[in-house]
Amino acid sequence: MNAVSRVSGSEEPSLARRIGRLLRDERERAGLSQGALAYRAGASQQCVSRFETGVSAPTTMLVDRLFAALGQQVRIDLEPLDADLDEEIARAATANASWVETRVHDMRYLLRQVPELAYLVDGELAAALHGVPIRPGRIELAFADGDRDRVADWICSIPGCMRYNDPQLARLLDRVRAS
Repeated sequence: MNAVSRVSGSEEPSLARRIGRLLRDERERAGLSQGALAYRAGASQQCVSRFETGVSAPTTMLVDRLFAALGQQVRIDLEPLDADLDEEIARAATANASWVETRVHDMRYLLRQVPELAYLVDGELAAALHGVPIRPGRIELAFADGDRDRVADWICSIPGCMRYNDPQLARLLDRVRAS
């Protein structure tokens, strides 16, 4: 096992797979078959197929020839390990921001209906508010044990609501958002 395999955790370096996918995408964009590209690059169709599917890693000379046959050249840059993950996490956090903001607005609206009620945001929503790029499945709140009856009475006072996760509560929030 080489150094790349130990780092990536697979027998085939991820770089070869990424280059293979890039070659396939460029070949398809150019409207060429594997055989036509192979002919232009002086290689076999099987060689192109093995490269595109990640079955084998090509030499740098073959990479140059294949991309040159597509009118392209390969440029290599270095970046810190997992830098692409940082970008992906930043995109996910941005995409979740408005969703989380809506849920927090809903939660604040509901909690204003019961004045002077102390609560703690918990679970996935708390993680999202701290910047973790996840989309919480539900709003989790913790209340003081002494406030349990007050919270239960308030939730059950919502017209048609019979339990904490009742669809009536969801419909109320939809009406609040619409207004």
